[in-house]
Amino acid sequence: MGLYSLKQQEKFAPPKSTWKNGKLDEIVFMNWEVQRAITIEEDSRKLMFKNLRMYFGVNYGQWETSVVQALKDENREPETLNFLFQKMNTLAGSILANDFFIDFIPLKGKNNSLIQDLHDMYLSDKQLMRWDASDREALVLGLNYVGDQQMVMDYSTDPIGAIKFVTRQPGLTIYDPFWKTPYSADCRKGWGFGYLTLDQISKTYGIPLSVLEFEKAQNQRIEDYEKMGVDYPANLYNRYGSLNQVIEKHEMKESRIQRLVDFSKGYNGLPFPAMDARKKENIAYLKAWGEKNGADWEHVQAVDATLDELSLRRGRLTYH
Repeated sequence: MGLYSLKQQEKFAPPKSTWKNGKLDEIVFMNWEVQRAITIEEDSRKLMFKNLRMYFGVNYGQWETSVVQALKDENREPETLNFLFQKMNTLAGSILANDFFIDFIPLKGKNNSLIQDLHDMYLSDKQLMRWDASDREALVLGLNYVGDQQMVMDYSTDPIGAIKFVTRQPGLTIYDPFWKTPYSADCRKGWGFGYLTLDQISKTYGIPLSVLEFEKAQNQRIEDYEKMGVDYPANLYNRYGSLNQVIEKHEMKESRIQRLVDFSKGYNGLPFPAMDARKKENIAYLKAWGEKNGADWEHVQAVDATLDELSLRRGRLTYH
């Protein structure tokens, strides 16, 4: 299974402490899960940081520590001429010079105002949110080892929000080491690390500052949060100076749905949007969509389908 055999995975089995009174202790399990991934990926992470030190060349980063020490013992200065930095930037520039351009066209009929609006919004977000800067940062990191980008909504310039891409700092994103193929798109789970103040945590996750301050003072567990009516099991023990380590768990979960398909349209039929037709809150939208697209309701059927949904466990903090 994946890069590891079943026997190899057994040594990474969760400890008994992840269960409490017959129930899974989510905090302990999540912390164990993250530490397991870090342990397995430790060699790759070391190689990544070694490549980055060679790229930037700061503090003799292109030399092994033992070599630097040997040269200094001989009263010789290590050469700091950085050919790698120039080479990598040239490669990145060549790739970015041929960047792809997104356009929007209707599946049928002529262009209309909606198509133009989508085009304008794309260009506006791309320029206003500096997608090029994030692309450049992620590409350079990717050429060195791995570059990660995160899509977020930014409300600093528009209450409706704008799409923004944020480059993740190296080493602060961990992927599930047990995914089954060599393609990153098939990875179903990952964790993002961050170090924030209490005020930043409060603004990011909408948790009252008073609750976070109580947690910091009392070092409370999940049971205490449930009594307070706050769905935020967390702990502020892990720190970096005055900052608190926050871990976000991102996981793709597969759910079974009933999807509508108009079998009067084409060989495979016209599929409706990937929404569960059994849910009352989806009925009005699906009906309006069908009317707009000329659905023949006598030939519309509900078929079994699967839907990938991104589950985000926000603001979970490591517990020890």
